[in-house]
Order: sequence, then C-alpha cells, then structure tokens
Amino acid sequence: PQQPWAFAGELALTAKLQGSVSEDFNIMTRRGEWQAAVEVVTTPVSTLHGVAWVLAGAWQTADGERLNAQQGAWWVDEETQLSPCRDDARLLFTRLNRVP
Repeated sequence: PQQPWAFAGELALTAKLQGSVSEDFNIMTRRGEWQAAVEVVTTPVSTLHGVAWVLAGAWQTADGERLNAQQGAWWVDEETQLSPCRDDARLLFTRLNRVP
C-alpha cells in the first residue's frame, strides 16, 4: 500500500482486486517535456514544480497554508516547501522536472 509504481502509459494493464478497496493516484506527463518522480515522504520536501497528496496527518507550506489528510496541491514555477505538522504525517510527493 501507498507505494509508487511507474509504467509507460501505452502499456496495456489488467488487474484483479485483492482486497476491498483500491485507491489510485496517477501522474501523467508529456514524454520528452516533463519527468516525474513520486515518493512517500515523512520529512520536509521542496521543489520548483510538483504535486502533493496528504496520505496521513497534516502538512504546511512555508507561507502557512495547511493541507490535511485527503487534500492535495499542485504548483509550477514556484519553489514550494512542505513540512509535516506531526511525526505521523505521510505525503505522496511528486517532483516534476522539465526535460532539457
């Protein structure tokens, strides 16, 4: 659970539900223009372009905006820092980079 899995978008996939609920978080980027790196973090992070989804606890931006569980944010061309508000906070963090 809550582990990133990368695959090419043109790959045909099938799946069989093994439990009662499946929650998916998809990041799709334009190949040749953007690259994405997704990870689950528990410590402060920052990036110029990104997407964040709070899995547990709460996170706060440097300007004081608070994100609680099941809330998210995205930004482009704006250095953004997110810090956990408590020790049990978990964030699904996507760092986006433009391809040179």
